[in-house]
Amino acid sequence: MHNIFSLIELGDAGIDTAAKNADIKKISYIDVNERMVFIFWRKVTVNVYGE
Repeated sequence: MHNIFSLIELGDAGIDTAAKNADIKKISYIDVNERMVFIFWRKVTVNVYGE
């Protein structure tokens, strides 16, 4: 998910979406990374691990 000026948000950083994209049925670990430059730009990445 990208967020620009807290006004425009693009993408989906949901756990369910990440699991469906990776074809994971049983989630064992979730990793969330966030990068931010003041209030101008923010990127959230969700990694889901499992079977």
